[in-house]
Amino acid sequence: MPAKKTTKTTSKGIKKQAALKAQVNSYTWQAPEYEHHEKGALWFLGFGLVITIVMLYAFIVGNWLLMAVLALLVVVIFKLAKRPPHVLNHIINNHGVYVGHRFLPYANLKTFWITRGNHHISHLNLEGTKRILPHFKFQLGSADEYKIKEILVAHLPEAPERREDFADRLARFLKI
Repeated sequence: MPAKKTTKTTSKGIKKQAALKAQVNSYTWQAPEYEHHEKGALWFLGFGLVITIVMLYAFIVGNWLLMAVLALLVVVIFKLAKRPPHVLNHIINNHGVYVGHRFLPYANLKTFWITRGNHHISHLNLEGTKRILPHFKFQLGSADEYKIKEILVAHLPEAPERREDFADRLARFLKI
């Protein structure tokens, strides 16, 4: 009987060591879901003016679909303009990337890169393998970029030459 107890202790010890090793290759941080820009009356006035002009054009040419899409766009942007971003938990480990309740396994990702926007805010960019939602972008907040790179490089190739997309630069410029 004592020999069996020793075997159980040994297997438990191995499991503990494996769990500790898995924790070493794991990194957790919290960051807002997106960059929040304060929008003043001038921003809303300019946005409203641009939308009004495009809506008038769509009405003149009879493009009812464009008018419907613009109306939806206005509702969504005005709603998001006033809502502060939620703070999300981010976890990177040997299995993949967790952001909030979403899990991105490495098998569904091609590459990664880190970019810096205004005010030195860094973002982790992940390129997916699927045609729908092929690109994911997450704020790093005060996270350790080097630790994140260290874990990701073991599973994905880094693309350091990639930069911020035009759409991201335009959205930041327009404070959307």
